[in-house]
Amino acid sequence: MKVCKFLAVAILLSLNSNQAKAQGKAFNLGEVIVTATKTEHTLGDVPAEAEVITKDEIKAKNIKTVQDALMYLTGIKINKNCGSWGDKGKIEILGLDAKHTLILVDGQRILGGHAAAADLQQIPIEAVERIEVVKGPASALYGSDAAGGVINVITKSAPEKPTFSASVSFGSRGTQIHEVNGGAKKDKFGCFLNYTYRESEGVHKITDQYRENMFQASFEYKFSPESKLTLKPSYSEHRMKDEGRKQERFSLNSIWEW
Repeated sequence: MKVCKFLAVAILLSLNSNQAKAQGKAFNLGEVIVTATKTEHTLGDVPAEAEVITKDEIKAKNIKTVQDALMYLTGIKINKNCGSWGDKGKIEILGLDAKHTLILVDGQRILGGHAAAADLQQIPIEAVERIEVVKGPASALYGSDAAGGVINVITKSAPEKPTFSASVSFGSRGTQIHEVNGGAKKDKFGCFLNYTYRESEGVHKITDQYRENMFQASFEYKFSPESKLTLKPSYSEHRMKDEGRKQERFSLNSIWEW
């Protein structure tokens, strides 16, 4: 009888121990993507061909532009023409023209663009949190300009801890990239700021030389633990010396969470 009681106590202690371990264990459900269905899904459960490029992957591969981050994906063709206005980072998906690829930033369309297609050159890579790519027709959700697919660039928000970084890169044909970014949170307010400067002589110095200035920011304010307002302004300026003209773009995305 004593032996039976001892076994019963041992079994109960074992069950309680396993339950405590299970409660303390964290489960990784994988990357969450919203672009494919406009609702949150883990990447493995998305009912469409989708891929996610994270900021950690971008940093590990030392990628300097958004279009270069996409060059590692299958079914993607990148059109880069240094001597053509607004054609330094257009994307074709599954063989369809770039005008059939919808480009989003934080879920909002980039309006305008040369030859009816948006140029990814205007988005600084240091401001990117992740890139969600949906290959194939998405017209039912996004309209006819998403016949080839959708690229949604999610930008960074205010970091939990104060951060600051600066970098300078040099390449062939007089290419230079200067980047400065940082951010912090204090009480209910948070911010992230990025400035990027690029210049290059291109293939032919006389006709292709260009300079770019880009600014991206995120400002957020928490009204309560469940309510937060985020404003994400951006500005980009592109100048081509030979043509003597410039292209400027402004945007302001607002996100209300409750």
